[in-house]
Amino acid sequence: MNQPAPRVLAVGHCHADTASIRHVLEREIGADVDSAESESEAIQQLRSVPYDLVAVNRIFEFGGDGLQFVRTLQADEQLRHVPVVLVSDYEWAQEEAVKLGALPGFGKSELGSRSMIERLRRALDHRTEAR
Repeated sequence: MNQPAPRVLAVGHCHADTASIRHVLEREIGADVDSAESESEAIQQLRSVPYDLVAVNRIFEFGGDGLQFVRTLQADEQLRHVPVVLVSDYEWAQEEAVKLGALPGFGKSELGSRSMIERLRRALDHRTEAR
């Protein structure tokens, strides 16, 4: 039985970065990628669609904080099971996100690299057990 394409929600990215993330994840992983501009929009989507991964920007394009969003997800009983990765080139931000409960993420400079693709594939490995 074929597993459906992974569903990824990109949160807080500008339109160009969302398009780049979508292109790489569609091409390399076969993912369906949706986007949300704000924390409230993302929460609404997460409550209505079963996403396999959330890729959150460190600083939202239209105001918002990716690390705070990770905290919000981890504090929500219904959403804390959804894997989340931070998109940031700053090592300190990646370390903080992992401390808060995120999986190791990637920086925009890594987008499309083998290491980034393998990291996201590992993050999506849970789908086999979850479905």
